[in-house]
Amino acid sequence: MKYLLLNSLLILALSVTIISCSKKDDCIEVQYNTSFKVESGESYCFPDDMSITIESLDNEFCPCDVGCVWEGQMEVEMMITIDGEDYEYTYYSGGVVADSFALPIMLDIISADIEFSEACTESVPSPDILSTQMTISK
Repeated sequence: MKYLLLNSLLILALSVTIISCSKKDDCIEVQYNTSFKVESGESYCFPDDMSITIESLDNEFCPCDVGCVWEGQMEVEMMITIDGEDYEYTYYSGGVVADSFALPIMLDIISADIEFSEACTESVPSPDILSTQMTISK
């Protein structure tokens, strides 16, 4: 009976360990200072255990059938986890400065090569954003 209880506890401890580690497996490993493709709903993990989850890629560009003074921008809503703490953060591709005081560290984020769901047309003046390339530096 004692061995059965000990084996059950060992199996339970092993299961908890495997489950807690599986969260990191959902993360796509990336490096600082290196461009990587981001998509909405995906999580990206850095070597120092910082992670970023892309919550949305929002098309705030000027619709293609409208004459605008400013071309607009992409807004990337993300959750950044640093030292186990979560921070909501918005990156603006148009150069609008985000509230850098929202994070305990300074990050330099650059985006390029925005991929849209379809071409901008009169019937679809603001197509969804599927992905973008990002480079993040500390």
